[in-house]
Amino acid sequence: MNKFSVLTASVLSALMLSSVSAAPVTTEGTGVGKHGDIAVAVTFDNGKITKIDVVQNKENKVLAQKVFTELKDNVIRTNSVEIDGIAGATFSSKGFLDAVKAAADKAGVKLAAKPADTKKADSAMAQNQSYDVVVIGAGGAGFAAAVEAKSKGANVVLLEKMPTVGGNSLISGAEMNVAGSWVQKNLNINDDTPERFAEDTL
Repeated sequence: MNKFSVLTASVLSALMLSSVSAAPVTTEGTGVGKHGDIAVAVTFDNGKITKIDVVQNKENKVLAQKVFTELKDNVIRTNSVEIDGIAGATFSSKGFLDAVKAAADKAGVKLAAKPADTKKADSAMAQNQSYDVVVIGAGGAGFAAAVEAKSKGANVVLLEKMPTVGGNSLISGAEMNVAGSWVQKNLNINDDTPERFAEDTL
């Protein structure tokens, strides 16, 4: 074997060895959440996501909490961004998933397609149920409506899509969305009326 053949064989062997034992690579990606950019640093090892660090985000800490825990874990587990987001945090979920995809594109990694649905129905829950009153949303107004209906003797169910109860009341600053509020007065809005408020609401 001549020197050229030996050199070529050595180079090919080195390339094959490096491709087999390639070190993990970390790249960053950015997506747009509800309150601004979400930046992540994603570590890939042999085309698989092994770690996701959230570098930057301005999302609501309560509503988007599961985006950066549960959704992040599901992305790593499935090696895919083609998965369901967190209910009640749609824009935060989309921004996070877009950021991970951007990092994968930068790393030249092709993520898995949409995985099979692994959700299982709660076998303890009856398939057909009947109620006098169905209240949608377990915020302040929903709880008040459910308690009032129950106090009148109705069979009531209170439904909430979020993993926690509270709704908008959970993140409110205790302001009242009404005409003539202190917020309007501070903003020099003096021409609002209950009638206009009702019209705007309708």
